[in-house]
Amino acid sequence: YHHKDWFDNRKIDEDKKYLKLASIADQRKERILYLGYKIAAQGKWMTFGIDSKKFGVASIYD
Repeated sequence: YHHKDWFDNRKIDEDKKYLKLASIADQRKERILYLGYKIAAQGKWMTFGIDSKKFGVASIYD
């Protein structure tokens, strides 16, 4: 569900690897939202509202 180099850390310098840089935080947010959207697309556990741009719980769990 993600491309081959999605979790590749070669783009991160060793001296900056453990710092919380804004760019790294943005990449993490993007990955989390991407995975959440892919899970919501299955329609089993959670939903995603295109208009509201919010995640929700599938109706069977509500």
